[in-house]
Amino acid sequence: MLSTAQLEANIEALTKDLNGLKDDRESLRTLLSNLAKEKQDLEESVKSGQVEWEALQKEVDNLETTTLEVIYEFWKANPNANFDYLNENKEAYLSFCAAQKDKEKFEAPNPTTLTVQNIDPLVVDDRVDPYKELRTPALTPQYFALFYKILILMH
Repeated sequence: MLSTAQLEANIEALTKDLNGLKDDRESLRTLLSNLAKEKQDLEESVKSGQVEWEALQKEVDNLETTTLEVIYEFWKANPNANFDYLNENKEAYLSFCAAQKDKEKFEAPNPTTLTVQNIDPLVVDDRVDPYKELRTPALTPQYFALFYKILILMH
């Protein structure tokens, strides 16, 4: 049988162990909380990076499309020009230009083809309203510029 002093020593040692375990548990809770917050911050950062990446990808796509359009227009105007400045991309660009030209030829309306509309002679066309005020035709930018110049010259 253990003496009272030994039992008190054992209780004291077990109390220290218990307090140490409580401290460890609290430290682990704090660590888990910090890791959860850090995980959330990283997820938000990844989402933000994804949005930024998508925006940059759209910008790159727009620039690539614009580049192709500019090179095609230049090639169309100057098919025998020297395109060596395109370096290793030269063949890819020129093949795109040839394909684009073929596509435009294919999509171009054929002036010899007649389109026939189905017109029913029994249907009265009541789309014209004699009481409706006629609209002014749209003012194109060229006419607006001309009108503006005339207006300035008059003053």
